[in-house]
This record gives sequence, C-alpha cells and structure tokens, in this order.
Amino acid sequence: MVTKNFIITKKGRENGYTDESIYREVNQIVCATEYDYNGQSSLYANSFFKDGCLVGVKISANNESEIDAFTKYMIERGYLIED
Repeated sequence: MVTKNFIITKKGRENGYTDESIYREVNQIVCATEYDYNGQSSLYANSFFKDGCLVGVKISANNESEIDAFTKYMIERGYLIED
C-alpha cells in the first residue's frame, strides 16, 4: 500500500474542497468500481494533520499511479499540493 499526503490550498477550500468532500469522492469511486469487471479501486482517504492542525488528506492505494490519476485534476488547478 502506498500513501501520499496532500495539503488543501486556500484556492482549493474556496472552490469547495475539504477533507470530507474528498472522502465522499473516493467512496463514490470505490463503490462505482465494486461491481466493475475490471476490478476494484483500492483508493482510501483519511485526514492529514500537520503540527496538530488539519491541513488536508492522506490518500492510499495499492499503487502510486492510482493516487496520481485521482489527484491529477486537483493538483493541476492548484487545489492540492503534495506534502
């Protein structure tokens, strides 16, 4: 299992991204692929704390490419930055 930490930027928060909204999106992807013939998604999201403050999300998956594919849009638009 691979895990990456992401900080939600001010721009991301202004555009409605929170740790909870990202959890919901991950859950929708996992549920949508549960009965997919190509296999299940292994994505998992959790809160990311830094120095005792909630700053973003930890995203885990069986391989790094699955995390990269999920976060690509948010990183390109400046909503997330990898910590």
